[in-house]
Amino acid sequence: MRGLLFVTIMPSLAFLMLSMASAQELLVGVTPPRIYAGHLLKGSDFRGDVTLSKSPEQALEINTETSGMAGSWITVGHKAGFVLPTGERQVILNFTIHVPEDASPGNYTGRINIMARTNVTPGKGTEIVLPVNIFINVTDMEFDDFSVRSARIMPEDNLVRLILDADNRGNIVDGPGAVWLIVMDSHKKRILSVSNFDDISGIGPFTRKKLSFDMKNDLAPGQYWAWVIACSDKCSRCSDDACTLADEYVAFDISGTSDDPGTNASSREMTNGQADSNTLTAENASLFIAGVGAIILLFIFLRRGDAL
Repeated sequence: MRGLLFVTIMPSLAFLMLSMASAQELLVGVTPPRIYAGHLLKGSDFRGDVTLSKSPEQALEINTETSGMAGSWITVGHKAGFVLPTGERQVILNFTIHVPEDASPGNYTGRINIMARTNVTPGKGTEIVLPVNIFINVTDMEFDDFSVRSARIMPEDNLVRLILDADNRGNIVDGPGAVWLIVMDSHKKRILSVSNFDDISGIGPFTRKKLSFDMKNDLAPGQYWAWVIACSDKCSRCSDDACTLADEYVAFDISGTSDDPGTNASSREMTNGQADSNTLTAENASLFIAGVGAIILLFIFLRRGDAL
């Protein structure tokens, strides 16, 4: 009876162990499995990425190939045959789509095939093919879609740094034409400094990027408000809502000693290169703002409400 039980159980255990081993070899996936690249102009580039994930117990050899009617347009950044070792769970694969100059407007498809092979003796490993389908739309019309997602103030030593999270989802170079950083007291009653940045490089199509702007930190320890205004480069004035990319208040703190007021600081909220700033003190802020249409109206309004 024991012998019969042993003979019955052992094959079942062996089958279970083989099934578990096969399942372990299949613990790999790619995200996203499909990508849509729309509004691409002739001669333009679209850059994207996919994430390959695996079990940390595995080591995988990764190869890629492209196929489809637009397969020759696609270039994968990683070199062929690289190894994703044990202990690592994922890797980001970057790719670029380059639309030829002679491409006709229309819809195209391409594919990135990711071959993941268990890193064992050649001929004895398991290979899995993970397809990433890419849908491409080529157009001859320019499409603009630019926005500022958020703003942050990051005081650093002798600088007050404004960081804009800019997102260009259009198919042309775009960006803000001017950015204003207006520092006010904690009650929003007094303007302490005004900085204007207008030498700003554009952001490439389909690109999200952090833009940073610095002004000198002459502020004493305390709490402040920064009024951040960003205007489109397509408008000469920022008074129209359609021209305003950002218009928000950001609270921030300056901490330190009286001898070194800007040593420690923190933001409570909200590279392309840095623009030059012209920082004005409270004494001469009126002279600066007098030359700016929309800002002078705000300055007059705030000065009237100044109890001081």
